[in-house]
Amino acid sequence: MSEKDLKNFEKNEIAGNTDKVNRKSSINYRDSIHKPGDNNADMGNDNEGEFKFVNEKVVNNKSLTLGKLLLFLVMCGIIMGAVACMVFVFMKPYLNKMSDDKKSTEEINDSKVTESNSTTEETSPVETTKTIEERLKNMGNSVVTLCVNEEDEWENVEQNNVNYGSGLITVLNDKIRILTTYDFIKDNREVTVYLGNRGYKGMVDHMSEKYGLATVIINTADVKDEDKETLSAAEYNPDNEIEAGEEITFMGNPYGKEKFIVKGSLTSVGNTYNIVDTELEIMATDISTTGFMNGFAFDNYGNVIGMVNNELNGNSIGENVVSVISFKRIAIYVNKIMSNKTITYLGIHGKQVTDDVIENIDKDMPYGIYISNTEEKSPAYTAGVMNGDILTEFNGTKVSDFKTFTSILQKCQVGDEVTIKVMRKGKDGYKEIRYTVQIDSI
Repeated sequence: MSEKDLKNFEKNEIAGNTDKVNRKSSINYRDSIHKPGDNNADMGNDNEGEFKFVNEKVVNNKSLTLGKLLLFLVMCGIIMGAVACMVFVFMKPYLNKMSDDKKSTEEINDSKVTESNSTTEETSPVETTKTIEERLKNMGNSVVTLCVNEEDEWENVEQNNVNYGSGLITVLNDKIRILTTYDFIKDNREVTVYLGNRGYKGMVDHMSEKYGLATVIINTADVKDEDKETLSAAEYNPDNEIEAGEEITFMGNPYGKEKFIVKGSLTSVGNTYNIVDTELEIMATDISTTGFMNGFAFDNYGNVIGMVNNELNGNSIGENVVSVISFKRIAIYVNKIMSNKTITYLGIHGKQVTDDVIENIDKDMPYGIYISNTEEKSPAYTAGVMNGDILTEFNGTKVSDFKTFTSILQKCQVGDEVTIKVMRKGKDGYKEIRYTVQIDSI
């Protein structure tokens, strides 16, 4: 055998041994997989035992973990179910009560559907805008323009001065009754009233210089139909409580024929101004005035709340601002003259005796109306009532303020005889005196 053949033989021999080893390892590997329970295989090969041990360990851990997880979930379900049952048992009475309350609430709400619908309509943006426009329209239709001619003579030349003012429609039926101020009408008996775009002849029906009121009437039949549609009677709420800071709408004719409308606010309320037999409440506004001013003030609900009296502007409250007489204090007189009834008259001026007056002036002074003045030839003056007397009783009713006194007085008729009680201060203190007076008219 040559040296080359020898080398090839050795090479083939080594390769054959290697293949045998590899085949044997493969057989042992396959045996270890297909015969996991063969003890001889386990003991005869340490590596194969380790392999099988690791595989068996992993399988056993997965089974154990899954079982514990299932057991844990079952236990949680049992516990949660038990807790839910206990909560339901203890909470059932409370839940039933809540259900009953909710049912009752729903029934109450259902019963108020009709009532609340109107509120909802008022508070919705569209309806609020509509309501405000309707109120402004109604306010505008209740205020009309008046015109009077004042005849003056200067150097034998007759002059006609045209003055414009405002009136408030208070009655709208077969006759149109219009309220205005005395200082605008004065001695005029005929007034031009502008309704729509036309002027109509109105007659002065009533005037009261002491209360600053006047009325003008027009026959409704004389007014054209298209002009009637532009008219509305003013609305008034006697229970309306007005406070400082509230917004108002003022309507008047301060600059001529055209109506003037301006928004403003009340800066103060509760100030008083004494006139015969009553005490007016004056409300100040932030609306400026530069001269003659008359008109009417309305709240945001469309109710008339005040009447402007030119004589009070700049005098009782402050300069250059519009002062408004509270309609609540003059409504009783307005109703009388609009009904062609007479305003009854006693003839006293005074001030209400309050706690502050008693504390700071005279601790023995009784409650009532302190009479500062009695008008000459008035029923009070004729009966003997004197300045300084305190009116404490009128026609059998105790009197502590002008509101009570005015209400009783205006229920009397002209010619009625009533008894009044006054307290008069003397050397020994206050003494009671009674008078019988006969009611008259202004």
